[in-house]
Amino acid sequence: MLGFGQGGAIWVSRRLYARRSGRTFIGTRALATAVLAVSFALLLLSFFILRGFQYQVAAQLYGAVGHIHIMRYALSDANQSAALPLTDPFYRRFEKAPSDTIAFVQGVRYQAALIKGTQSGVAGVLLKGVHRPYDTHLFQLQQGRNLRARPNAPSPECLLSQRMARRLKKAVGDTLIVHVLTQPPRFRQLVIVGLFKTNIEELDTRIVITDLKLINRLDGWENNATQWEVFLHNPDQSQSLLPWIQSQLPYEYYAQTTQERYAGLFEWLSLLNRNLYILLVLIFMVVTFNVAALLILLVRARTYTIGVLKALGAPFAWIKQVFLYQASRMIAIGLLCGNAMAFGLGLLQQKTGLITLDATGYALEAVPIRWLASDLYLLNLSFVVVLYMVALWPLHKQLQMPLIKALNAK
Repeated sequence: MLGFGQGGAIWVSRRLYARRSGRTFIGTRALATAVLAVSFALLLLSFFILRGFQYQVAAQLYGAVGHIHIMRYALSDANQSAALPLTDPFYRRFEKAPSDTIAFVQGVRYQAALIKGTQSGVAGVLLKGVHRPYDTHLFQLQQGRNLRARPNAPSPECLLSQRMARRLKKAVGDTLIVHVLTQPPRFRQLVIVGLFKTNIEELDTRIVITDLKLINRLDGWENNATQWEVFLHNPDQSQSLLPWIQSQLPYEYYAQTTQERYAGLFEWLSLLNRNLYILLVLIFMVVTFNVAALLILLVRARTYTIGVLKALGAPFAWIKQVFLYQASRMIAIGLLCGNAMAFGLGLLQQKTGLITLDATGYALEAVPIRWLASDLYLLNLSFVVVLYMVALWPLHKQLQMPLIKALNAK
């Protein structure tokens, strides 16, 4: 005899699931599974898109300005007085011998300037002098090539953003007249060798990248910068690495993360998490309501079966086990299909960039996708827990039905 053990509950559950019970019952079960799969796929895609958006925007900023900034305390204009020598032991240590955490350190200096286009008048910009060419893995050029440093003389080359080039009617190979706001004012003629794009307005509309030696020569500086940009292998380590970097510096130096320097941008990115949590709650409410309604229909369709099992002496806990095994199968199929749909659509978007965005408003040209193992684990686990709680309510209500009424339900 089979008995009322766990094996018996599994056997009865399989028989009930495989048994043909009419088109209405099978259709309801399929509808419940489909609702679960589609809802879970939408939730996963929402997380994929948000994580991708936060990661891509931050990565574009990190590629342009680094992860940690080192400067010197100063009471006046940092461009004029807060010189950081490129011969400093800290700079030399990581410039030529990258560690497991620090990729490289770059000396930079900013200088206010004016540039004139062919028909667009004068525009105020910041010349960013760099001690070494940008790492093109972090800072990708759209056209042209990277800067080429000269060992003993300033390079007359510059990199311009695509947005600024369109506004000034300039292209790769054109010359750019730069009026540097020094005392007295000076001008330099630069050659545009490459166009970049970060889709971050503060950078694309203000920054012109050139050789650090060119800016230093205007003020008679030798081998100095006004700040060091520290590029890390892992951006998530910037906060944990900051105290150690500060401890390696002289007392008049201080370090600042890019998150602190561009606090407004990162606060905006963090606010997107709140929108996602609101969406998560709404999807959970919709799924809970729909799945609960469909489970009520499924359990009511088995009222006679419940009555028979009760007449045979089956304990309530054992009957619950039978129907929870059925619910587990439906939940497993729904989650498996939902994961497959989300990954399939996410991979398609990641490879093709099928859905595009307005880069001016969103800082990206296509909907980004990024999946994290922690998100997948927590979302799948939370869905399983919530759906089991939802499944218990209609089952408990149906088990309270009197035996005679349950047997007459057929």
